[in-house]
Amino acid sequence: MTRRSFLTFLASSALPDGRPLERLSGNDQRFLEKVQRAALLYFVEQMDPKNGLVRDRDRDDAPASIAATGFGLVALAIAAERKVISRDEALKRVRTCLHFFSREAEHHGGFFFHFLDFKSGERYQEKWKSEVSSVDTAWLLAGALVAKVSFQDRSIAAMADQIEERINWNWMRQSQETLSMGWTPEGGFLPARWDHYAEHLLMLLLAIGSPTYPIPADCWKGWQRRWTTYKGHRFLWGPPLFIHQYSHAFVDFRNWRDETADFWDSSIQATLANRQFCMDRADRFKSYGPDSWGLTACDGPDGYRAYGAEENWHDGTVAPCGPAGSLPFAPKRCVSALRHFYETYGDRLWGRYGFRDAFNLDRNWFAPDTLGIDQGITVLMIENVLTGKVWRWAQQIPSLKRGIQRAGLIRVKRVHRQFLEIK
Repeated sequence: MTRRSFLTFLASSALPDGRPLERLSGNDQRFLEKVQRAALLYFVEQMDPKNGLVRDRDRDDAPASIAATGFGLVALAIAAERKVISRDEALKRVRTCLHFFSREAEHHGGFFFHFLDFKSGERYQEKWKSEVSSVDTAWLLAGALVAKVSFQDRSIAAMADQIEERINWNWMRQSQETLSMGWTPEGGFLPARWDHYAEHLLMLLLAIGSPTYPIPADCWKGWQRRWTTYKGHRFLWGPPLFIHQYSHAFVDFRNWRDETADFWDSSIQATLANRQFCMDRADRFKSYGPDSWGLTACDGPDGYRAYGAEENWHDGTVAPCGPAGSLPFAPKRCVSALRHFYETYGDRLWGRYGFRDAFNLDRNWFAPDTLGIDQGITVLMIENVLTGKVWRWAQQIPSLKRGIQRAGLIRVKRVHRQFLEIK
């Protein structure tokens, strides 16, 4: 049986020696579909049917995460397209989720608490008092807006618009050039701000393009660009890989850059540097090697930590979502790493929802949990490298288009091989 498939990736990007990034084979595609299908199951089974919230991790005592819920909304659109669940079931779940956030969830200036009680939907306060989070609200919003585009459903569109139009980005800005990372009822605005390169690019574009409370376009220039180089790889500084991935899951930065940076190329170089960093330390850490890398925020032997490719940012812990989230940037190397994890560690690292969060061979430790945001970036980036569908959905979001225009991003012309027939 002949099957036509479309693999989207950058042909003009090259490795340091000038060779183009390699194409994915049919076997690679089928393996990624297997990984994605397992990860999609997380969002089907770890979503509360009464409020649409997605658990932060697959434990009964875990709170819901609004970032995982935002990824989950996109995952439902993909699951419907790939017939993991029916379109009617996906529609029902998306409507339930958006009804909760548009009409029931507590919000401040349109922003939501980062963590919510999974059943009640109230602010999570059992082990700590969750903050109102700017960037996590952005991931939820992005999921809602992608759902609006992908499902083309009137009720979903109305609720997504209500959520977006209520967000007062200027309240979170406090008359400064950058946004605060959050706010609490007890202490007010958090002192930490989005003032340097991080995962916030999508949030900033949505804020600049807001239909109701847009921040000044000059805010795009208000955050610091710090460059670093490792073994010939020059990229915007940010040791954890997720920094170089999350905004790219929605914004197709192959097509856009600004006067200071090519964000797509920066993420390619950050990915290759992350791999090289692990290769260079393979004699010190058992988990590291040419097919065993991926330093990013994840669980570790001593708790959750933002691991990264820089000294004092790592302890030998590797997360499969690191290579999975970088698939569009270095497809062949990322698939090779994911295959290594799957074939080498088996049931110790692979479970019902695909890859568990991380492992550390020096500590003989394998994470018991699967995390929603890590399965989310895995699902979205696999879809982007296979079909580019999330990018195409997101590029139809009006506020994102306005943000790109107002921020003055420059269109980039690259050479793409977009359609590859697999038999």
